[in-house]
Amino acid sequence: MSGFVYFVRCGDFVKIGFSKSPKVRLRALETATPFDFEVVAAHPGSRLDEARLHRLFAEHHRRAEWFHWCDEIATVATYGLPIFDTLPAPKQKLAVLHPLRLHREATGLTLEALGACVGVSKPSIWRIEAGEQQPSPDLARRIEKMTGIPRHELRPDLWDAPAKECA
Repeated sequence: MSGFVYFVRCGDFVKIGFSKSPKVRLRALETATPFDFEVVAAHPGSRLDEARLHRLFAEHHRRAEWFHWCDEIATVATYGLPIFDTLPAPKQKLAVLHPLRLHREATGLTLEALGACVGVSKPSIWRIEAGEQQPSPDLARRIEKMTGIPRHELRPDLWDAPAKECA
């Protein structure tokens, strides 16, 4: 395991995140939010475990790494991370994690490294992954060339998925 998957509850919401140093991360959260929160749990895990949990709990997703607190999330927080043989299928039409983030984490690329490869800044990649910004058509093409992620997954508003051919 490369770090910890943590669960921080704030009212009816819970943040499911990853950190190599949960104490440092939680101090940063305390200064970044005016709300009180409770550390529910921190379990040894990886960024991939965090991504899998985000997909598993997609139906409870609120924004970024925040989810509606529910019995299923409480069970994982209490008893530990499930063992995943494969990435679970999303439970709703839209996946929680952006395909760019899934690719980056699966390949071990940092935000900075990916940004450098496609000619944009680390914050630009973060905003795209967080859904706060869409890549320009030119950037979508560069990302497709570098990662293999089809441009229609990056910008479905601009490009349709290729039609499947009948055998």
